[in-house]
Formats: sequence, structure tokens, C-alpha cells
Amino acid sequence: MAALLSSGTCAVSVVHAIPGRVRLRLPRIGRDEAFGPLLEAGLAAVPGVLSVRIAEGASSAVVEHDPRLVDVGAIVRAAAAASAAPAPRGALRAARGARKARRASALARRPLYLSSAGMLFSLGFVSPLLAYPFIAATCAPIFKRAWDSVARQRKLNVDLLDSLAIASAVATGDAVNAAGIIWLVTLGDHIRDLTQARARRAIRGLLGYQQDLAWVVRGDAKVQVPVAELAVGDVLVIYTGSVIPVDGTVTDGEGLVDQQTLTGESMPVLKGPGDRCFAATVIKDGKLYVRAERVGGDTTAASTARLIENAPALETRAQNYAEVVADRLVPPALACSAVVLAATRDLGRVSAILTIDFGTGPRVSAPTTVLASMNAAARRGILIKGGAYIEKLARVSTVVFDKTGTLTSGVPEVTDFLVHDGLSERESATLAAAVSARQTHPVSQAVLRLAEAWRLSIPDREESRYLVGRGVQARVFGKVVQLGSPRFIEELGVPCRAEAGARQALEASAKSLLFLAVDGRHVATLAYRDAIRAESRATIRSLRERGIDDIVMLTGDSREVARQVSLELGITRYFAEMLPEDKAELTRRLTQEGRTVAVVGDGINDSPALSYADIGISVSAGAEIARETAGVVLVEDDLSKLVEAIDISRGAMRIIHQNFSMILAVNAVAYALSIPGLLNPVAATLMNNGSAVLACVNGLRPLMAAPRRAARAGRR
Repeated sequence: MAALLSSGTCAVSVVHAIPGRVRLRLPRIGRDEAFGPLLEAGLAAVPGVLSVRIAEGASSAVVEHDPRLVDVGAIVRAAAAASAAPAPRGALRAARGARKARRASALARRPLYLSSAGMLFSLGFVSPLLAYPFIAATCAPIFKRAWDSVARQRKLNVDLLDSLAIASAVATGDAVNAAGIIWLVTLGDHIRDLTQARARRAIRGLLGYQQDLAWVVRGDAKVQVPVAELAVGDVLVIYTGSVIPVDGTVTDGEGLVDQQTLTGESMPVLKGPGDRCFAATVIKDGKLYVRAERVGGDTTAASTARLIENAPALETRAQNYAEVVADRLVPPALACSAVVLAATRDLGRVSAILTIDFGTGPRVSAPTTVLASMNAAARRGILIKGGAYIEKLARVSTVVFDKTGTLTSGVPEVTDFLVHDGLSERESATLAAAVSARQTHPVSQAVLRLAEAWRLSIPDREESRYLVGRGVQARVFGKVVQLGSPRFIEELGVPCRAEAGARQALEASAKSLLFLAVDGRHVATLAYRDAIRAESRATIRSLRERGIDDIVMLTGDSREVARQVSLELGITRYFAEMLPEDKAELTRRLTQEGRTVAVVGDGINDSPALSYADIGISVSAGAEIARETAGVVLVEDDLSKLVEAIDISRGAMRIIHQNFSMILAVNAVAYALSIPGLLNPVAATLMNNGSAVLACVNGLRPLMAAPRRAARAGRR
């Protein structure tokens, strides 16, 4: 082992090297707990390095690389440079946080270790009497939970049954059964915690990059900065194999980005200047310069993880019903135990009966299934905000679509411009653009694109007022100018001056109309068309294949436009000329009819309907208020994800009901065997806790299922 480079105390030596793999020894790894992440980030940034693994105990690093792109000497020099550099701010705090998490994990396993020792001693390898201190130490949490339930909550629950079973075993001097019950209860708790932790860990895995370091352009140099200290406006350099730590826009470079963890796309997407990138995605090939627009907890990945982490996963009616039934079975179990004790005087048989409960399994397996399903959905680009929404999605019977921006692309284009007064097309278009300026509505943006195409100079406006779902009004050149739907202009008392034939022809072509009024006179009519999304027809067909036949379309457009679009999509029920309050009222009426209603929308004017629905669904490109109001957000702007969300939810509910049935069957058999004394307390506990553990493991199936995605590649 020869030292290749040394800088003072910062020596780097090669332990061994084979083509494509080298192990380095760096003493600083053992001395400085913050150095490991710094070294890993520094080596990962070297072009050609494929992976880096830090072994703190051995003060070494294993680096896998492509020998065609980088040699061992370059890797050693990079390691020496990282070893000589001071740790950046925040690196020590991150390293200590990771170490604290490992210690907490070790402490969580202590009850299992103690109960295992008690079980071994009870078997008489030394003396059964040595088991009782361990029994006393490990049964204390169970007795405490039972006391809290009875004394504070005034409830009889499973912990009371376990406590009585342990007490009866100890009273008869049966250390084996007492220790066995405690060990199985502790083991069951531990395995259930592990399964739920796996679901939570999968969610937090989206945010693993937040502990990393990033290369940031500072003047003419590139410096490493902890991801937690990145700021909006920073320009980051992202190398092959690195995780993008911010949401931002590519300013330079080109690379293939794997977005699978966030959007569900199975193929990497080519990104170049002007393209959007998201945190938690990985560059598979190339190099990108990305200007940060969202950092830290504001990124899409962080928002997704936070919502899932804080989501009310316990809120499912099926689980609540199972828990109520299980709690109601506790008094009959106590009564049954009392009858058996009076008849047989057999405390062992009573202990076996008391260890059986029907509530633990549903109480832990349902949240596990919900969390696993929410995480599986998030990996497919679908954010479901809680267990109640999963249950409602599985029962959806009516889907209500807003037309603009949901069934259509949301990027309308002005196709026709008709003038009705002394103003020319350019003069009318100038006034229309002036009142549309600084408006974010897609139709306003279409008018501004028309003005740009015609190279119009847009004048300033005054006293601007936007009326949701209607139009906009402002003062331009001292004139009162209104631009909006025909309904809006008619409500103002302005007579329509468009020829009936021309208007009907435009609407028959599924074109929507905008009326422009100046000082109370209708001066121009603009027609625009919003193309139907490519996936809309297939989505509606897929919903019907899943038994959802009641599909409704809402729009603020005229009846003729609504009719034409509904014919193209195969929708039989549609409502036209709808204002936001009309959409909300219709949604409320549908829910009162006993339907489970899902509303899919994207704009501010959809928010009231989203809030009245059993479940609101928003597409990612929609308004912020729509995403906040909705219970489900389609992170990727793809309407077909709605069908995937329903499939995931139905699968989750099937697993939950399957688990409940399994738990009920196993515990019913255990009861039947325990009453005549055919099952001892340890075997009864094994059956009871074993069914709960199996249910938890079964609840992880959504995480294990291979995602079904349409392969997509290329540039966006």
C-alpha cells in the first residue's frame, strides 16, 4: 500500500485497484465525521466516476469508475483535493444528524433484544428465575398502555388483554408462556414498525439529495455548497450520475435526465437550454447548468414528500369500522375468559384466550397499505394527500371534467378576428391586448400572443378589473374597454353586433368566442380554439372500462362549442355557459344524489367545485389554489394519470379488505382452538401477531409492484 499523494496530514493512499474499481485509504474519514459526505460529493463530481461508497470504520472509500473516461491518478488527485479542503458549513450538522438517526434506530431495537433474552432464560438454559427481571422490564410498556387506555381513555383495548394474559402466566409461575407472549408481542410491534418505516423511508428517499453537496458557479469558479444552503438564482453544475437538488431551468449544456422517481417516466428525458428540471431527478448522461428557481422545502419533490409524510393515512372508513368492532369485542373476550376460568380453573387456557385480539392487525396494516400506495402513486407522478382520498377514489362513480385546460391543452390560439365598427383589426387587437396585459388566464395569453405576432405596441391601461369566469375590464386611452365571454358582455347590457350566421359557423367549428366592447359598443369578436389533449379520448374510454359511466363536462363556453367538444370526446352529459358558482352548485347537487363525485380541474374558477366534490383532482399545470384545494394532484401534466390513480386506489382497498379478512379468519380459528385448551398462550400469540405481521407485509405490495408506464423519451 503506497501513499500516492500527501498534503500535510491529508494523505491519500491506494489500498488496491482493479480495472473499474479502486479502494482509497484516507485517515481523515476516521477523524472527521463531516468529511465522508464531502469526499463522496467531490469524487462523484469527477466525470467517469460511477459510484462512491464510504467505509467510516476502515477510513476508506471504494470508487467504481469507467477506465475509459478517468484513471486512478485523477481519482486520487480529486480525493486529495477534497481531503485538503475544510468542510463546508452545514456538513458537520448533516453528518451528526445521520449518526443520531442510526443511534435512534439502535435504541428502537432494545425492547426486542431484552425480550429475546427473557425468552432464552425462561427456557431454562441457566435458570428460569433469571427470566423474570427481563419479563418485568419488557412488559412495562404493555402494562402502561393498558393503564392509559383504562384509566385515561376509559376504554378496554388489546393491551389490557395482553396484560392480563402475561399476569396470569406469571401468577402460575409459567415463565415460558409469560416471556413468550412478551417476545411475540414485541417482535410483532418491531416488524410492524419496520414495515411502516419502510413505507415512510421510501417517501423520505425522495429527499435524500438534501444531505448532499452541490457544485455552484461563483464568478469564474465552481465551489461546493451544502444543498440546504442553496438559494434561488444560484447556477448549479450537475454532472453525470448526480441528483438535481433544485427545481429550475437549464441555462446551458445537455443531458439525459431520469425523472422516474418524480413523474413515473420509465425512459430518461433529454434536457437542454430552456427546459425545466426538478429536484430528486438524476442525470444519466451529460452535464447541465441549472438556474435554481425553487430550493429546499419549496421544490416539487419536497412538497410531495411533506404532503405524504403529513397526510392523514389513518382516515379510512374501513379501518375505523374494523377498529370499532375490535374494541367492542374486548368485553366479550373478558367475559369468555371469566367463564372459562370459572369452569376449568386453567389460567393457561385463559391466558391463551386473552392474547387474541382483532384490532391490532387492522390498526397497523391499513396505514401501511395507505402509505405504500401513496408512495407508489407519487413515483408515478400522482400526489394523493391522504387515506380518505384513496378510499373515495376507489369508490368514484361520477367524474366531472372542466373543459379548458383539463380536457383541452389549455393553450388556446386566436383563429378569427371580426370587426363590427369603425375600428380596424389592428386597433381592436391593440385594445384587446391592453386589457389582457399582465393577466395569467390562458385566453389572455392567447390574445397577447396574437398581438406579438402582429407586432403591436401595447399601450398602458388603468383601473383594471378581472371578473373570474367572465372577463376583464380596464380603461385604455380614456375609453372603457371590456373583453370577455358573450355572457359577460350581455350582462353589461351591450348589444351583440356579430352576424348570427357567422357566430353559428364559428361555434359549429368548436371555436369559443370573445367579445370586445369599447364605451358600451360591441366592436369586435375574437374566436379561439383550444386543442383537445391527445390523451383525453383514451382517458374517458378507460374510465368507462372501469365501470365509471357517469362522465360530465363543464364549460363556460357556449352550448354549441360544448356540444361539439363532447361529441369529439364521446361525453354524453355536458353543461355550458357555466360560471364558477354554477359549477360548484352542480357538484353539490351531484353529491347530494348519493354519488361519489370526483371533479378534475385546473383553474381558479374550478376551485369552488373542487372543494364541493367528494374528491378534487388538479393537474400540475393548473393554478396554485386549485392544487391546494384538490385532494389529488397529477404532478405530471398527463390526464391519463387519473386512471392510474383510480387503479392504485382500488388496489389499495382490495389489499386492506383482504388483510381484514385474513386477520379475522386466523383469529377466529385461534379462538376456537383456545377455548377447549388446544392452543397454549404462546401459540395463540403467534397466530394473533403473525396474522398482523403478514397483513403489514402484504400491505407493502404496492411498493413492490412494477409500475406500468408508457415509455416516453425525447425532448420536452
